[in-house]
Amino acid sequence: MRNVAGHERGGSAVTETVATDVLVVGAGGAGMRAAYDAHLAGARVLIAVKGRFGAIGTRGAGATAAGLSEIGLMRMIGYHDEWSGEWDGAQTRRSQVFGNIVQAGLGMADREIAQAVVDEAAEVRKDLEDWGMVPTFANGFGIKTHGVPIKITLESVIRRTPIDVRERTAVVRLLTGANGSCVGAVAVDEKSGELLVIRAAATILAAGGMGRLFSHSFHPSCVTGDAYSLAHLAGAELMNMEFHQIFIGTVEPNANLVGSWLWRDEPQLTNAQGEPFLESYVPAGHSVDECFEQRRQHTPFSTRDELSRYIDIAMVREIKAGRGTESGGVLATVATHGNNGPSSDVGEWYTYRGVHWDRGPVEIGLFHHCSNGGVRVDVDGQSSVPGLFAVGESAAGAHGADRLGGMMLVASQVFGRRAGRRAAEHRGVAGEVPAGQVREVEADIDRYARGRARPEELGARLGKLAWDELLVERSQAGLERAIDEIQEMRASCLPQLHGDTPLSLVRALELQNGLVTAEIVARASLERRESRGGHHRVDFPERDDDHWLHALVVRRRDGGIEIVPHRVDPTWKPRSSDLWGKKWG
Repeated sequence: MRNVAGHERGGSAVTETVATDVLVVGAGGAGMRAAYDAHLAGARVLIAVKGRFGAIGTRGAGATAAGLSEIGLMRMIGYHDEWSGEWDGAQTRRSQVFGNIVQAGLGMADREIAQAVVDEAAEVRKDLEDWGMVPTFANGFGIKTHGVPIKITLESVIRRTPIDVRERTAVVRLLTGANGSCVGAVAVDEKSGELLVIRAAATILAAGGMGRLFSHSFHPSCVTGDAYSLAHLAGAELMNMEFHQIFIGTVEPNANLVGSWLWRDEPQLTNAQGEPFLESYVPAGHSVDECFEQRRQHTPFSTRDELSRYIDIAMVREIKAGRGTESGGVLATVATHGNNGPSSDVGEWYTYRGVHWDRGPVEIGLFHHCSNGGVRVDVDGQSSVPGLFAVGESAAGAHGADRLGGMMLVASQVFGRRAGRRAAEHRGVAGEVPAGQVREVEADIDRYARGRARPEELGARLGKLAWDELLVERSQAGLERAIDEIQEMRASCLPQLHGDTPLSLVRALELQNGLVTAEIVARASLERRESRGGHHRVDFPERDDDHWLHALVVRRRDGGIEIVPHRVDPTWKPRSSDLWGKKWG
């Protein structure tokens, strides 16, 4: 049902109001899966996606089609052991995978949610293959495809349904009724700047993570942390917001993930002046080779071993000291044989991207890859706000302080299906649209119409701050500086932003929400006074199970941010073998 409400802003833009059973915000792998399963369950479905629906590697793609790796398809547990690759078959045993998910999470993963991933992974993959998906594993080097087979398959089946797909439609506010339930959202058309009010009996957040809040990220411009701020401002609880995956990647001529293969080839890292620097940062009594040996077991930055973290710490400190390249990286020189040579699978991919490891030093830097936390949900993706669900990288629970490689793709399908089916049960008449909340969005838009500053300037400032203080090295002083600067940006810079085109208006609203998300990350990181997984506190460098074996839940209270402890896994105890000394991410 669609009707034009006839409301005008500034005499030009018209607010349109539509009604649906299920609104899905975002169209990566999790959002597409949720939308299709809600449709199969009999619901009317509307998808609101920034950029293009079905896009690969551009605005609208989300993380699913960012073109990084395809290990996730091999991790569809219990299915086709011959595709287990370097995981040696044992990883396909459900009990083994479940135990490894829980151990990787270091007490911060929800056991019920992790069990659902293990129990249903093979099922959701079979669905995809029944719908026409052809997996392309490439012997573990599928970096040309990542989740592309998933995305192509889901796009194909959705386009043959009456699902209402709204491209270039950025959701900027969730609407809540008098009883606190979510009744829909307000979106902005990226082409015209017009407002769209969506009444929905159930809303599923599938807007991905926050990579683009950082100066270095692999993800398209749609990944701006909206899901977390939208949910928080609507009253939903968040959890594990301090835990992230941080990867090394090329910074020139473009961004490409660099996997653990780099450390197998014992690279020479130098700063912009050509000076080796790693030796200066390795603790006394240890060697660079020991750091490399530990890092060969995992691509992401992690504190779970003693030494591998010093590679990233050294890079950060060199760059902050002004000895990095103009692009914010350092230089890596490697031998060109084996996995990264010009004739290898990986080498061909990098050459295609304009990165030539065989021609001398390559500029590499540190990137925010994805968030392990998000909206606190149950096993069906239901948040603490009635009628509001979250899936994919927008949701917490399936992962913890660290996560196994490829599990995000699997979780996107398991919980996309679960949330889509459960949300469809809400189908019927949505609650009334709260006019006052719509007017608040209109007021924001009118303010940005009168501003003078370009959103790109504030975005760059936030990106540098997030990279400096919220990525690898966190400290009380740095996190307090980040909080102060974020609050100053919100008070002084936001009111000055000017959205002179529809897309720049959307960018201003993204920054408005992004500052909320960044502050939540900073406050959660400040609260956790220890190091665990991808969360590294310089002033508390050790893991402290005696005092910090609980998750942090973030709530909105009296217009501010409240953080409370929650023992998400009361039975968790560290496994003496940790992850068996095997490659885990």
